[in-house]
Amino acid sequence: MGGRFVAESNPMTIFKKPTLKFAAKKKREMPEGLWTKCPGCSEMIHHLAIEENLRVCPKCGHHFPMGAHERIATLVDEGTFEEADAAEVAHAIHEGLVHSRGVNCDI
Repeated sequence: MGGRFVAESNPMTIFKKPTLKFAAKKKREMPEGLWTKCPGCSEMIHHLAIEENLRVCPKCGHHFPMGAHERIATLVDEGTFEEADAAEVAHAIHEGLVHSRGVNCDI
């Protein structure tokens, strides 16, 4: 019945996995701060989507922190807000009369 298959000393040598050589893929550079991971739902959200939604995640409704100046800008018309007593408050904080969080130090 024809020839016989004669195995070498190690029968697994005929089943070698082929190795494919690919050129190393270059990782594309991504600007820092373009995407934000939401701590509420773990979604990656573009920073413009967060800003358009007033610092709220469009997927789960998580509220991202907003600074005082940014919050005031969302509440009042542009150019109509005037900070009152800014110099006096800064002086009181510097002199130690109040903490930066507005707590009176004399109590």
